[in-house]
Amino acid sequence: MVIGVPKETFPGERRLALVPSVLPKLQKAGFEVVEAGAGVSAGYPDADFASKGAKVVASRPEVFQAADILAQVLCYGANDQTGHNDLPLMRKGRYLVGFLRPLGSAKTVQDIASTGVTSLAMDLMPRITRSQSMDAMSSMATISGYEAVLIAAETLPRIFPMLTTAAGTLTPARVLVMGAGVAGLQAIATAGRLGAVVSGYDLRPAAKEHVQSLGGRFVELPIEAKDAEDKGGYAKAQDAAFYRRQQELLAQVVAESDVVITAASVPGRKAPVLVTRAMVERMRPAVAVVNPTRVRAFARAEGILAKTDKIDAGVIARFGAVMQPRARARREEAQVALNEQVSRRRQLVLMLTAEKNRLHTASPAMQVHIASHIAWLQAEIEALEQQISQAIKANPEWTETAQRVDSAPGIGFITATTLVADLPELGQLNRQKIAALVGVAPFNHDSGQQRGKRRIFGGRTSVRSVLYMATLSAIRHNPVIKEFYQRLLDKGKHKKVALTACMRKLLVILNTMVKTGQDWNPSISSSAI
Repeated sequence: MVIGVPKETFPGERRLALVPSVLPKLQKAGFEVVEAGAGVSAGYPDADFASKGAKVVASRPEVFQAADILAQVLCYGANDQTGHNDLPLMRKGRYLVGFLRPLGSAKTVQDIASTGVTSLAMDLMPRITRSQSMDAMSSMATISGYEAVLIAAETLPRIFPMLTTAAGTLTPARVLVMGAGVAGLQAIATAGRLGAVVSGYDLRPAAKEHVQSLGGRFVELPIEAKDAEDKGGYAKAQDAAFYRRQQELLAQVVAESDVVITAASVPGRKAPVLVTRAMVERMRPAVAVVNPTRVRAFARAEGILAKTDKIDAGVIARFGAVMQPRARARREEAQVALNEQVSRRRQLVLMLTAEKNRLHTASPAMQVHIASHIAWLQAEIEALEQQISQAIKANPEWTETAQRVDSAPGIGFITATTLVADLPELGQLNRQKIAALVGVAPFNHDSGQQRGKRRIFGGRTSVRSVLYMATLSAIRHNPVIKEFYQRLLDKGKHKKVALTACMRKLLVILNTMVKTGQDWNPSISSSAI
């Protein structure tokens, strides 16, 4: 029996149905192989086939004429551009094996059947253990997910990983993968390896565990799909009302992302439209916001001391070309509003503290006025706290993060809300990056043989301030932090050094809790990531 391997004709297709290394096994089983230039694009010249015992013929029609079994990557059906040219070459009683996309068009299946050929679609290989080695569909989906991320990383005008440099910190790109099948999971894994903050969405509840196992954050929407998964593990199509509601809920998640990879599919049907044009238009614009002090320092380093509008324009352009500052997206209105509320509460608390201090030294007449102001400030703070609480409850992701963080001993309402408002990266970075972002990671201060003291600097002051107060509470009431603090003191560490180390440890634990979806438990510190 002869197996024919014709050259792929779909534009740009470089894959090959059979490689020369498998020919000895086929020949041992009694098969003969013929081909005509099939492997040139894949890096397998005809000489490689001939050296393994294949018969090289002169033309494509000769392959079809001699073969009892035709092995192709994209057969007619999957190849909707040039595949129809093969129909006149097919002969009755032969077998056609490859991707056919049989559920895409009944006409293509009928056209193949009318030639008398028996077609075996690799697309329909059952997802069972016995056929796992023949599951070419999953293999190709894996490559598709990998390639999608590489294309995105090359196209995106910023880098994927977070980098802490002498000039500042570059935050990681945010990647959203829709569809947690084989392609989607590979995309999640690849984007994570490149250093991006990755989220995954799928309407199948079972996909949550798969996404989290790869370090991604699963996007949960307050919408439930009916009978979401078929027996083969594929997603089932839903009604129009479900997809409409799904788009509404996904709009904000898409808007906050730098990259969206759509890997969702439904066998036999057109893939649902999860991302609309309006959703794409709301995505992050490529605008960089930089500190003018950095630009001025750059100008001095370049030897530019004069300052005019024309000179400044040139310096800014030069700064952008050399330093390539990170494109910073416009934040969502809800996130901006929450951040403003938390910041305003912080301002009112400082004002309240100052007024209470004045109360003790003021004259009796002035004390009445100050007391009145104190009462007003307390009422404003209480009203703001209620607004903050309502805003967090209105967002399922914020609610989950706040509740999870609040479960740790030593963490209260203020710390939890500040982390939600001012540290949206919580649960999306590793332990080193989250500590550096907040400003509790000690940096080296070495030069040659000199080894200077490690110091912390930079970071987000608002987060570090509430983390400091939370750590003071944790060293008394959190058994893990309390034991860690005492161990450092026993080693002779200064109290401030020990307290800073505890701040970092507490932050890393909270980051792990959010990343892995776990509430507080004493053993979580040993697996902090």
